[in-house]
Amino acid sequence: MGVRVVKHLPLRFAAIAMLLVTVVLGFNGWLTMVSMEKNYIDSVAANYAVAGGETKRNIEYAVRYGKPLENFYGMKELLVKNRSFAKEVDDIRVADAAGKVLYSLQAETVGTMISGKVKAQANFSRDTRDKNYVVVPVDGQYQIVMPLQNREGQLLGYLIMAFDKTVVARGIGQFTHLTFEIMLGFAMGSALVLLLLLWFVPMRDGNGNLRQKRFLAIFITVLALAQIGFAYINNNNFKGIYLDVVKNNIVITADIVSYDINSILQRGVSYSSLWDLSDWLKKVSHSVPEIGGIYITDHQEQVLYQADSSPGNSPELAVNHRYERTLLTDGEGVGGRLTIALSEAYVDQQVQQLLLDIITVAFVSFFFMVEIMVFMLLVLQVKAKTAAGENSDEASRVAVIRPLAFLFFLATDLSISFIPMQMKMLYQPIAGLSQNTVLALPISVEMLGAGLMTIVTGRIIDQRGWRLPFFTGLALVGAGAVLSGLAATGSVFIMARAIVGIGYGFAWMAMRGYVALLPSSAERAKGFSGLSAGIYAGNICACSLGAMLAARLNYSGVFFVAVAVIAVVALFALSFTRGSMALQPKQEAKAVPVSRGKWAGFFGDRAVGALILLVTIPSAMCLTGFLNYFFPLYSSSQGLSMANVGRAFMIYGVSIVYLGPVFSRYIDNQSRFTRIIPLASGIGILAMFVFFIKGGITAALVAIFLFGVADSIGFVAQNTFLLKLPATQRLGPGTALGLFSMTKKLGQMLGPMMIAWGVGFGATQEGIGAIGLLYLGAITVFLVLAVWSRKRGEAFDNI
Repeated sequence: MGVRVVKHLPLRFAAIAMLLVTVVLGFNGWLTMVSMEKNYIDSVAANYAVAGGETKRNIEYAVRYGKPLENFYGMKELLVKNRSFAKEVDDIRVADAAGKVLYSLQAETVGTMISGKVKAQANFSRDTRDKNYVVVPVDGQYQIVMPLQNREGQLLGYLIMAFDKTVVARGIGQFTHLTFEIMLGFAMGSALVLLLLLWFVPMRDGNGNLRQKRFLAIFITVLALAQIGFAYINNNNFKGIYLDVVKNNIVITADIVSYDINSILQRGVSYSSLWDLSDWLKKVSHSVPEIGGIYITDHQEQVLYQADSSPGNSPELAVNHRYERTLLTDGEGVGGRLTIALSEAYVDQQVQQLLLDIITVAFVSFFFMVEIMVFMLLVLQVKAKTAAGENSDEASRVAVIRPLAFLFFLATDLSISFIPMQMKMLYQPIAGLSQNTVLALPISVEMLGAGLMTIVTGRIIDQRGWRLPFFTGLALVGAGAVLSGLAATGSVFIMARAIVGIGYGFAWMAMRGYVALLPSSAERAKGFSGLSAGIYAGNICACSLGAMLAARLNYSGVFFVAVAVIAVVALFALSFTRGSMALQPKQEAKAVPVSRGKWAGFFGDRAVGALILLVTIPSAMCLTGFLNYFFPLYSSSQGLSMANVGRAFMIYGVSIVYLGPVFSRYIDNQSRFTRIIPLASGIGILAMFVFFIKGGITAALVAIFLFGVADSIGFVAQNTFLLKLPATQRLGPGTALGLFSMTKKLGQMLGPMMIAWGVGFGATQEGIGAIGLLYLGAITVFLVLAVWSRKRGEAFDNI
């Protein structure tokens, strides 16, 4: 049935369209501005760190030869010299290992303690291999923190260079204003085009109903063209302004290099006697990634010394891609010139990364837009029914569940791609467990909490309805997310994820209960379909958006974004589920409590036991362990960016969304589920073996795709198989599915622990392969039982 068009349709949808386009383009613009800000900070910090590195080496050299840090004569002069190269630095401080400031250009800070946040991140930075500093935002400043170490590599203290955040704001101000103007122009232009199309293109059929496909096609086309145009113009502006920023910041490094070389030449040393100069230039070049090469040439343009970071760079680069500085003439009459060439490859990489993010946002916005428009079309349908004097209660109740699920899973899955990474940052030994096992605990306790609540929530829904557990779940998820963001130790973070898991279980089961309490079977079917669509759309959007936010903000910041989305979920539920207050369990319809004996009989059934122990739990263990626990840690060790980790998670979600319906239509027509279930498990086993044989990021991505295919088949096949078992009919389908979901959560809880055990012996690929063999053994036993059952003429295989 089409949606009968209500009055003022074009104006209403144009207003909604303008809001959506503004949100999507605004998010794109925000991503671009945050990328520019991050790159600007990185560029400034890298160049300031060159000056700081010289000071750091001077301090460490003196201390290693007996000069005490607490009584360091000449420290003030070192700090003043450092400041002369980094003119926008407000203060330079030296603190001891305990965090007490010993020396500072600002006398009032001497004797104070540095921030605990600075200490924590500076200690962590010592484990990095690419740079020996970290940038920490503290109290309106960015602080470049470099650890000072003795001869044995032990921490002596910290060198801290602080500059005001307004430095960054001034540096990117032009780009910020330009981006905002372009975004606003595209948003208003898109809204105007949509208004004209909705006004002049026929949107009604002969019966006065809205042509939904035509409307969606127009909306998607306009939104897509707006994003493409915005991305193209904004990316070009980003590259041009970013190049200007890099060239301005390179001046700092040029000043340092030319000063040091000139100071040596003034002592009578000739260019031909500058031993180890190339090695020093390489260290400087490596510390500033925007530098493609540093060259020292004589007056005849002959290269005397050089350091190449990017193949193909040379002093003959175009003028706009290099910076030059004339050096002194030595005692032999040889004049010199310093040339610093920018790394076009690095700049292009930053631009391409931004473009990839914008493409990802465009893809995600498609799902977002579809969810919003589907909901609005359903609202129109409800209004049309109300205007016609028809009962619209059931339609309005069904319309709510899909966007509600979408928003809820958008909030809960924002952090799914980096939970192990956050735990790694907070790692502390716990109860003698291995590090791999400790890193697996946050995911495991979260799954355990969710699994336990699947039992508790069902009883609450039967007695009190769905709203109490739903809003209780939202409150717990929000509290757990806040605690996750504030956690300073691994133990607190584990507790926070347990709270999130409990809240997740409450809310998830409450949404299922909401659908189950709908009055008619037709509406329940529509409700469960909408619930499933909302879940996967929310998951796909959350995986990529959460990872991109983590790459630009930090892990903790994403948890607070999740809290904001949870607040939106609560407001949405309060606003659009008022009519569902009547969705309370009727006293006469309450289910008779199931005895423990029936539970035991259900789990003791041979077919049920084989399905759960040999298929469901192993498949859940392998998927969750590999995707949620192993992949983020492994990809980080291989240098994959956080944003690309999120995109990898999307592979699984997209596989489920697009392959699941295809396979489900085929599976519904099959009767031999004991063949289909092993096929799905076999694909999951193949995923493990692909990584075992090949290894590397590509193999891991192929494995994730195969897991998506396996779950697309296995989810439908396992549930259908279970529902057709005699033991399920005796217990009751609803109760059986609840218990079955609980066992799947058990597998998800054990998965990270199993993978941690498998890779805990130092052989990553072999560990994954060993777990794959265990999975293969389990499914082999399942097949043996199926064959044995068929030979005995039992119902195991005749379902």
